[in-house]
Amino acid sequence: MISGWQQPIKFLVAGASLYFVGTKLWQDKAYLATTARQLQGADLWFMALALFLLMLLNWGLEARKWQLIAILVKQLSFVEACKTIVAGVSLDAILPFGAGAVSSKVLSLHSRHRRQLLATVIVAQGLQSVFTVLFGVVGLFTVAAHIPFTKHYNWVATLAPIMAVVAGLLAYLYLPVLKHQCKESIRTIGITNWWRIAGLSLGRYLVFFIQMLLAGAYLAPYIPTQVLAGCITFMFLAKTLVPKPGHLGALGIRGASIIFYLHWAGFQPAGVVLASVVVWAINLAIPSLIGLIYINKLNFKTVRN
Repeated sequence: MISGWQQPIKFLVAGASLYFVGTKLWQDKAYLATTARQLQGADLWFMALALFLLMLLNWGLEARKWQLIAILVKQLSFVEACKTIVAGVSLDAILPFGAGAVSSKVLSLHSRHRRQLLATVIVAQGLQSVFTVLFGVVGLFTVAAHIPFTKHYNWVATLAPIMAVVAGLLAYLYLPVLKHQCKESIRTIGITNWWRIAGLSLGRYLVFFIQMLLAGAYLAPYIPTQVLAGCITFMFLAKTLVPKPGHLGALGIRGASIIFYLHWAGFQPAGVVLASVVVWAINLAIPSLIGLIYINKLNFKTVRN
């Protein structure tokens, strides 16, 4: 459960990031206007279609993950699993730390055995973040290579102790709980299914990455692909680690991390920020609206049979 003092902090972080992004873009409003005009290009619809199809693939992979987890309680059709996923996207708009995605899965099952899957759902949710952190290390190293302080004092030696402290703190806080949940999850659905879930989680990360790479290359063609790739992995890491309330908070963190990264890399951030808004709208805003249809089908009552 989220402590009472954490909620105001999340809103403060989200508000500060949105304010920072807004003021930065306002300062560069002429450049932003030039970038926005690219959205009127003749090939815009091809990019939009590609992003939309990747969005369908993304949530399809998540639905398949849910099928693998739910099978011990109920064998779900792919369509049923997709309905649960989009309902979770809607709930995530108002609930913190991915609680919407977790609760929608458990509440979609009309069985008293659904509680047995809670640990598995939480671990599967966390497994997605593992890939975000692993690839995010690349983003951390590349942004460090652009910062004068770390350039001067060997950026690897500077960043490595910081990462070690953060990893140690996270392990201290969460390892005992995760250890129990992982054991319970492996016992519940088996190691083979966990390898499949890991593969699907990696696939989802790559879909997210390709979406941002396509949109960023279209709206910010002046940024080298290597820099853009590092920026994207850094943005995903920041979005995962920084507390934020709902989808709007995540949008603020995305924009702030992009501006921070590209400031040190020496590039205008407006095009990539706009790309992140486009990808956010396609990946989250559209499924959230569809998910509203299915929220009322979730079973919020205690199931006794």
